[in-house]
Amino acid sequence: MFQNMFSKKGSLFFYFLINSICGLAQDGHYWTENHGTRSTLLNGVVIGSVADLGAVYYNPARLGQINNPAFLLSGKVYQLDILKIENGAGNGLDLNHKKFGGAPNMAAGSFRLRSLKNHHFAYSFLTRYNFRANYFIQNDDVGDIIQSWPGDEIYGGQFSFQKELKEDWIGLTWAHALNDTWSIGVTNFVTIRNQNEFLGTKIQAFSSLNELAILDRTRGIDFQNIGLLWKLALAFQKQKVSAGITITTPKINLTGKGSTLYQNFFTGATNGIEENLKDEYISYYQNHLKTKNRTPWAIGFGTGISFEKSKIHLSGEFYGKVKEYDIISSDPFIGQSSQKNMQIKMLDALNPVFNVGLGYEYTLNSKFSLFSSCTTDFSAVEPQINQYIVSSEIAYSSMIQANMYHVGGGFLINTSWLETTIGATYGFANQNINRPFQFPENEDDLITIQEEESKMFIGRWRFVLGFSFPFFQNNKLIEFE
Repeated sequence: MFQNMFSKKGSLFFYFLINSICGLAQDGHYWTENHGTRSTLLNGVVIGSVADLGAVYYNPARLGQINNPAFLLSGKVYQLDILKIENGAGNGLDLNHKKFGGAPNMAAGSFRLRSLKNHHFAYSFLTRYNFRANYFIQNDDVGDIIQSWPGDEIYGGQFSFQKELKEDWIGLTWAHALNDTWSIGVTNFVTIRNQNEFLGTKIQAFSSLNELAILDRTRGIDFQNIGLLWKLALAFQKQKVSAGITITTPKINLTGKGSTLYQNFFTGATNGIEENLKDEYISYYQNHLKTKNRTPWAIGFGTGISFEKSKIHLSGEFYGKVKEYDIISSDPFIGQSSQKNMQIKMLDALNPVFNVGLGYEYTLNSKFSLFSSCTTDFSAVEPQINQYIVSSEIAYSSMIQANMYHVGGGFLINTSWLETTIGATYGFANQNINRPFQFPENEDDLITIQEEESKMFIGRWRFVLGFSFPFFQNNKLIEFE
């Protein structure tokens, strides 16, 4: 269509505006979000040694071994996202963007029942995944871009891409201390996932003879899914060594619904040999579609080894494979003008990955501790076709294929009534991507998607100010009947 009839004449100006990118990872990365105060400074390397209410996520069994259950308010977490795309709009034309704002946090609390000795309970609310990307490219100019039309044309084009994912987990944790050494636990999470993706291209040209050509394509997918999963855990603690093992079950889908939209409108142009191209009209919207969301089995292990004033934390976690499946798919339909059989789908497939991490804790005195950490965060996303092809009937849930790495550090101030955590973490990744659009470099270059690649760098700073408040009454933990 327009790809076959637009050639470059005169100057062309595209404006690539990245309105926002919030968060680096989707569900193809498992170690991006951290939960808990000191657990965040240690980048989650606490499967065998978690010492705050991040235990509800990292190792529920450790809740039975923590001496001071508390109410945890992750407090203020601010995030600086950095995006740089080398040659993003053509050779020598880089794209840069920075965004500063709030980040996901966590709230959790622990309680006991007087009638159940050595049994510990907790509730939690956390954001497991949070991703938002919003791109917009705009062009307006004058030139002879349609060869079959005499003279110059007024022409313009827009490319837009929006993708959002937010998944919240609501958990209830039970832990039981079998003895002074061993503890078991489980957290039951209800997962609430909201995701959408919209992709659009518009191109229009107006000739000196008042001829008008228009191409307008849109593909949209929007859905919610609610599910259940469990994190089972075993914890060991003796003298200066602690250890733990966790098993995370695949998600069980409870309910879900969504909608799909596909539109393709084209009219008014010729193919360069004075032969009219066939006008096209395809428009289909469907809602109340069923959805699925699959997650892998995962097994994690970790240990904490204490010395006189320091402690080393080690953790690793393996995530299994998820075979390709349809998250959501429309009923088959026939394009009104093309009579072509079509079906809009969003697919997902995840490879197995294994992440490892190392953390270090140094205690200056009973009130002040220092932390540092580093972890891998490998991508489970399989190689896939260009995300930005609007005419494709298939979309992909996960898009960032780059392996990420995280480092972090900070300090903790501990008093009898408040534990304050201050620090920062930094995550970064590099990935080669297809250029959505490119400045034409020669007269005969097409105004279209190019096969060239650009190098994308993504980085994320998180600045943490967290608080934990022990619940005490006359030096005793408040108990609930």
